[in-house]
Amino acid sequence: MSPTWDANNAHEVAEKIPPYGEGLITTPCTRGQLGEKRNCGFRKAVTRQSCTAGSPETVTFSVENRATPQVVRLCEFSKTLDSAIPCRYEDSFVPLLPGVSDQPYMVGTVIVAASSPVTLTFTCPGPRTGGAYEPGGAYSIYTGPVFPDDSHATVSYR
Repeated sequence: MSPTWDANNAHEVAEKIPPYGEGLITTPCTRGQLGEKRNCGFRKAVTRQSCTAGSPETVTFSVENRATPQVVRLCEFSKTLDSAIPCRYEDSFVPLLPGVSDQPYMVGTVIVAASSPVTLTFTCPGPRTGGAYEPGGAYSIYTGPVFPDDSHATVSYR
């Protein structure tokens, strides 16, 4: 073996690490993705909304009369990171047992049109790791237009 075998083993790659709460779902849609199952084109609308861990919650969403239809996605909030967790649509599975560590990151999703408010009922995120670091009881709201050429609109909730 040559004594200088590793002399040219240098490589650099510039990477952009997004801030907490940003990720795949907050990147632009570049391939015509649309609808509630896409994982791009969202914005954080509400960073943290409190709820009772493990309990059913109901929220009603609406948009202004002239607004384009919007997708609303509810994701878990991390107390440890003090941040929203940008969740993928595929993370909406139901765990085999309540409270196990593989519970979903996505809490719920719905499409809201200007014609009428939409009510979403979901289970508030429960504790993870026995509740020591992640007690649950909070979620975040991400929104984005249903169609890629439409604009983002303000989604109201109550």
